[in-house]
Amino acid sequence: MQAIRVVLADRQTLFREGLKALFTASESVAVVGELLRPEDAATTLQSTAPDLLLMEAGTISSQMVRSLNPRTRAAFLTSRQDETALSEYQESGAAGYVLKDACFRELLSAIRTIHAGGTWISGAVSDRMSTAAPRLCKPALTAREHEVLKMTAEGCSVKEVAAILDLSAKTVDAHKVNLMRKLRIHNKAQLVHYAFQNRILKLSSHVRS
Repeated sequence: MQAIRVVLADRQTLFREGLKALFTASESVAVVGELLRPEDAATTLQSTAPDLLLMEAGTISSQMVRSLNPRTRAAFLTSRQDETALSEYQESGAAGYVLKDACFRELLSAIRTIHAGGTWISGAVSDRMSTAAPRLCKPALTAREHEVLKMTAEGCSVKEVAAILDLSAKTVDAHKVNLMRKLRIHNKAQLVHYAFQNRILKLSSHVRS
C-alpha cells in the first residue's frame, strides 16, 4: 500500500523529529515536507503536493487552508482547545482535529480516515465544541433544511437526498445553498464539522466522502 504523503506544519523541532521517526517505523505515512513559517506555505505545499497537511493551530491562516489543492486535506494536530483555535478550525474547513496527547495509534487512525475522505475529531475537542456551540449563535434551520444537512453530512449525494425525501434535485440544491448560507459554511468539511458540533451526527457515525 502506498504511504500517505504528509507535510508537518509545526514550529517544535523535537516534535517534528519524533513524529517523523514514528511515521518511518509505521511505513504507512511518509513526511514529504516540513513547514515552519506561514509565508512558506504556498511554495512548500505546491512543491510537495501532499495528501495531508498536519498543522499546529495558528501556524497557517484559515484562508490559506481553504485555498489548498482539492487533493490535499488538512487537519489540526495541536494541544490547544481554546475558543480561538476552535473558531479557526471551523473557519478553515480542515477535516480533522487531533490533540497532541493522543496516542500514536489514534493519530494513524485519524490520518487514514481523513485520507479516505472522512472526518476525525478527538473526543475532548468534540465535547469542547459542544460547550462552546451556544456562544456561536447559529441561525435556526427549517425542518427540511435540517434533514438535508444531516443526510449531506452523512455522505448522501443531492440525487440520493432527493430520492429519499421525494423532492427534485433542484429543490434539494436550493435547501443546501440556503442552509450553508445561513450557517456561513463554505464546503462539505465545514458542514460535517457543524453536524458533529451540534450533535446532528455522532462521532461513531460513518461519513462517506
